[in-house]
Amino acid sequence: MKRTILSLLMIFSSIVCFSQTKPYLKESNLYLTIENGVGVEVPVRFQYFGDGVLNIIKEKDYYKNWLINYDKNTSTTLKEEWKDVDPICIFLTEVIRNSSRQTMFQLKNINSYSLIENSKGTIIPPGMKDNTIMLNFPFKGENGYGISKTSEVMVTITFKDNKVTYNPVIL
Repeated sequence: MKRTILSLLMIFSSIVCFSQTKPYLKESNLYLTIENGVGVEVPVRFQYFGDGVLNIIKEKDYYKNWLINYDKNTSTTLKEEWKDVDPICIFLTEVIRNSSRQTMFQLKNINSYSLIENSKGTIIPPGMKDNTIMLNFPFKGENGYGISKTSEVMVTITFKDNKVTYNPVIL
């Protein structure tokens, strides 16, 4: 059952994660694109405060399990096409895009959801024994009255028993 859930997550992830623009790491930032509420990709970056954060994530069981499933369930064509992208980059892109999607579903009008082009989010590192990652990023969306406003969201991503839970809180 555990393998089935992870396999399904991986198959879905390969569809969600692989876009036209490949994510990359540069100077403690992850650069990627995320779809807004109408499917247009918007470039954003996420700051992660040094390679120590990436090393902590790489040591976590949830990342190691993801990596095994990525190697096992991703087609050789996609692997070949994305061979120049660090796997931690692909993992974080998947987590960030899913977090963005969960945030979008919190709005009454999901089509109004838009990330702010070239905005900066933050990857908050997990504790040594913690199975969570936290993200913080700005976005625009309409409130219940149809008024567009800029907000920030804090998303807690929990990895437990081979399940991933996204908990967005709009600030």
